[in-house]
Order: sequence, then C-alpha cells, then structure tokens
Amino acid sequence: MRLKKLLTSLLVVIMVLSIMVVGVSQEREITKVKDFILENNLDIDWELAIILASDEAFDFDYSDIGLSEDAFAGETATFYGSRILSLIALGENPYDFYGNNLVCELREKADDGKFGSIYDQVYALLALNASGSEVTLEMITALVEMQLSDGGFGFSMSDPDSTALALIALANFEGELVAEAIDKALVYLENTQLASGGFVSYGSENSNSTAMAALALVANDISIDDERFVQEGNILDAIKQFKTPDGGYGWLIGEEENNYFSLKQVLMALNDIENNASTFNSLRAKIDLDLRAEGVSENILDTSLRIRLPESNKLSTKEVLIYAFDKYDISYEIEEASFGAYLKSVNDVKAGQFGSFDGWLYLINMESGLGIDNDVLSNGDYILLYYGDMAPNTLVPNIKVSPEVLRADEEIIFTFSSDYIDYDESWNAIEKSVLIEGVVLEINDQTYVSDEVGQIILDLEPGTYSYLAHQDSEDELPGIVRMAGEIKVLAEFIYQDDSEISSWARSVVYQARRLGQMSGYNDYFRPKDGVTRAEAISLLMRANQIESIADLDSEFTDLLSDAWYYQVITTAEKLGYLDNMYQAEFSPNEAITREEFANLIYNMFDLTAGDSISFLDKSLIDENYLSAVKAVYENNIIVG
Repeated sequence: MRLKKLLTSLLVVIMVLSIMVVGVSQEREITKVKDFILENNLDIDWELAIILASDEAFDFDYSDIGLSEDAFAGETATFYGSRILSLIALGENPYDFYGNNLVCELREKADDGKFGSIYDQVYALLALNASGSEVTLEMITALVEMQLSDGGFGFSMSDPDSTALALIALANFEGELVAEAIDKALVYLENTQLASGGFVSYGSENSNSTAMAALALVANDISIDDERFVQEGNILDAIKQFKTPDGGYGWLIGEEENNYFSLKQVLMALNDIENNASTFNSLRAKIDLDLRAEGVSENILDTSLRIRLPESNKLSTKEVLIYAFDKYDISYEIEEASFGAYLKSVNDVKAGQFGSFDGWLYLINMESGLGIDNDVLSNGDYILLYYGDMAPNTLVPNIKVSPEVLRADEEIIFTFSSDYIDYDESWNAIEKSVLIEGVVLEINDQTYVSDEVGQIILDLEPGTYSYLAHQDSEDELPGIVRMAGEIKVLAEFIYQDDSEISSWARSVVYQARRLGQMSGYNDYFRPKDGVTRAEAISLLMRANQIESIADLDSEFTDLLSDAWYYQVITTAEKLGYLDNMYQAEFSPNEAITREEFANLIYNMFDLTAGDSISFLDKSLIDENYLSAVKAVYENNIIVG
C-alpha cells in the first residue's frame, strides 16, 4: 500500500515536471525565433507587428510597416482589415488614423455584407470585431456561404490555410449557423491531417498550413492534444519538423533555407499554443473618449482617455468611470440596484445631499444615457458627469457664441438657453425651451451675469480665451451644469483692397460686413465694381432677413436654375418685389441702376410714396420708378 502511494506520488511529480519542461521548452523556442529575427535584422511587416508589438526588444511603429496617410487609398478589404489589426496591436486608434476613420471606410466596402474574397471577408470580420464595430448577421452569413461541400474554405477548392482563417474569424461569433459551419470546418481539418500531424497545401506538407491549423484550434478552444488532431504526433510535433539548423523555419521538411512567411506563421502558432489564446482574436482596439465630471461647486475631472475595449467589445459608461476614477485616484461608490448600477458617490459627495431626487447624473454627447452599465460607447464620445437634479431644478445649458467669426471690432454675444422635458401632474411629457437668466460667466479674469434674455455682451481684444459658465448658490443645487469652453477672437478684418474704398464709405462697408449683409469676394471688396441686379436683390433680401424659398419656377427666360442667385430671385419674384420692373429677361449680371435699386427698396420695405424730390436731374427718372425714388429720398435712404 505504501509502495503504491509512493509510486502514485512519483507519477504525479513526473507528470508535473514533464508539463513544466514542455512549457519551458516552448518558451525557449519562442525566444529563439525572436532572437533569430533580431540577429538577421528581418523586416517587420503587418503580421510580425501584431506578434511583436508588445515585445520591448523590438523597436518599431506603424511607419516601419509602410503605413502612412495615403497607404489605404484604393486598397482591398484584406489590406484594410489586416493593417487595422496591426495598428490596434501597436496601440493606435483605427477610428482616427491621420484623421481618417479606417473602420468606417472598411465597412463601406461591404455589399450586402460581402467584402469580396474569402480573405477579404475574414480580415474584415477580424478587424471589425477587434475595433468593437458591429459585425452584422449579413457579414457572418456571407462568410458561411463561402464554405464548400467538404466543409473547407478556399477559392476553387478547399485548403487548410483558408479553412483555418475562416475558423479563426468564426470563433468570435455565436449562433446555430456559426456552430454548424465551425463543426464542418473542423471535420475537414480532421480528415485532411497527415499521419505526421501536419497539413498539405498545393501538394506539399508545409509549415504554413500546419501552423495555421494550430491557430484555428487555439481560437476555437481546442487543445492541440485533442484526440481528433493527434496522429503519430500532434500539430506542435509536426511544426518542429520544419526547423532549420540556424534557428529559423523552412517551408518544406528538410529545407535548410529559412522562409520568411513560415517564420511568421510558426511564431504566431507557438505564441498561441503557449498562451492558450488566439493572437488575432485577443486584439482589442483602444478608443478615444472625453470625460468631464462636475461636482456641486467645482470641477472634479476634465480629461481625454484612450481605453482598450473589454473582451465583450462593448465599453460601458460604468467601465469608463471606473477606469478614470482609478487612474486619477478619485474615490467613488457604485451601487447595484434592481434597475441597474448607478453612481452613488464621488469624492465622498453622496446622492441626496439636498433632500430631493438629486444625485450623480450624466449625458453622452449631451444626450441622456441608458444607464451606466447599459450604454455602449463609441470612439469620440463625450461623457458629461454632473451633480444635480432633473430639469428644471438643474438645467443643461446650450451656449451659443455669436457672430460665427469673432472679431475684436465687433460685439461678442453669449446666449444661454436650455431644452428639456418636463412633466405635468399626470406625468405627460412637455417639451420646454427657456432662456437662462443669472448665468455667471468667468472669462478674461472678469465675471459677467446673463440678463433676462440669457445674454452677455462683451468686447474682447484679439486672443484665445477660456471661459467657465455656472450658476451656484450656497447650500443649494447647481442651477445649471457647469460648462467650460474656449473662444478665439480674431483681429479686426481688413479687406485686401481696403485702400481703394472711399473714406466716406469705409465705416458703412465694414458695418455691412459685421451685420452679415455684404461679405465681399473672399478677402476683397471690389469697391469700384458696379452692383449687379442679382447682387442687389440678394443684399436687400439679407438686410430684410427674408429666407429664400426652394423649388420655385421663374417667369424670366434667362435665369439658370443652378446659379447661386436663382432661389433669391425667384423668391423676390414670388413675393412681388419685382412687379413691373423687368419683362421676359431679368439680366441678372447686368449692373442695376439707382432708380431700379430705389424701386426694390420701396417694394421690399413697404415705404410710403413721398411728395417731392429736389434732384436737379429728376426729369431723367423713369416714371415707373418716380414714386419709389421720392420714398427713399424722404426716408433719407438715397439722398443724391
């Protein structure tokens, strides 16, 4: 009995030691292959970049693998997918590569879910999954429909390489359709495996096909020692047949010359077997988010974050808050309730401080979230966390700064308003919009308060200014969510041909520009040019704040329907401003006369006809325009 126990113990020790030896041997082999790559100064391509990205012994970035701003132009889904994977491995954001959204561009290549060839489909699915972008049922179905009658995947016939790639991609998804396709593909691999444990492609047992089969098994949580895939040896034993004397790997058994492609595939297979995890399917993109947290009376956090997507590929607000608070050492409590998780406290400020329904609320891109553990965040999202109560107790302000271009010679207007949903006594939703009085604006070391129409009017010198808007009262809830921002005030605008503008007209010219009535021609005013009929009507319509009406037809035969002035003129025509002025043709580019201009003002601004004029050349005025000229003269608009 004692002997039996001793032998049993020895057997267990031997088994443990053998596992340890295999593990150590595996690690050593991976190290040898990496050393071989370093010693031979082998080029790093997109695939090696994925394998070696986290290894400090290798120093490279995306530019070293040929990725630049223009690298993706005109490329296939295979190129997009594979390179997106390498960028993710390198910690880059595929949603913002030189300002390009590569994930969106890849999605646009799908036609009814199909990206192209088997390789296009696989690499697109792998990249979308790693990026956290939705992989639709159409896309998965398109891949499954490429499966051939023997269960394998390929082009004209099944091959283990294509089948393995399909198995790696399918491993990320669930459902009966996927499970059936995986089972058939595994049967194909089982039926085509050689006695050595290796695989044949294009007539020869080779290292690439064998390594790819290993990747497929690991991706689908199947041990290389699974009895279905152990012949005289397992797949790892088969891979060792291709080792060359100097530490690399050849394509065929017995080759002494190293093969670059074999080396890559084998290294990834060794890594996956060692880590018991798929390199491709473990990739998760890091996405960029902005988070601002406003407490009762102070800002707690205002930061940009780059966060790696979790295994689920769905990043929630809860996960972002935990990540940010832990990173910046901010204390917090998250409570689980029947309706889901909620933020109970931040920096020891607990919900219910003011005895109401106040607490920690949040917005995503200024819209209400679904619950901190239910939201699915995307790249570029902005989370605003704040302490407050439901509106109107705490309002989320819209801040409008006008005019569109801020200049030192113009008034700068801040307008504060809020749109929100309120409820009546029967809990019927009521949409409300209010202007917010009493907002405190801190800018340029000065403090201002919004008036009864929610406005603050400022004069600022040229420069860039940060501002903070809030409405705080001691021992009370914040009246608005504290908002911060930045504005840029430019120097006074000067036309390039300013010296040609007559001194008596200069102030009026620039006032017209400030009011948005005349913008000139790019940076030129052209003061000596005449005003065309089309320009005159456009100018007066703008001054009278009359919007153009779309889809009107004109009685004039010489107007081009795609010209800039078409809607302006047809609107003026419709509103009767051009009555009795022109016949069949309008001649939009002909210079307008003073009497025509007077008549337009008369019609458009509904002036009362005058009694007399004192112009010495009044006899030259067309009788059709005489009443109009008298009206603009008596209203001091045109005085000659």
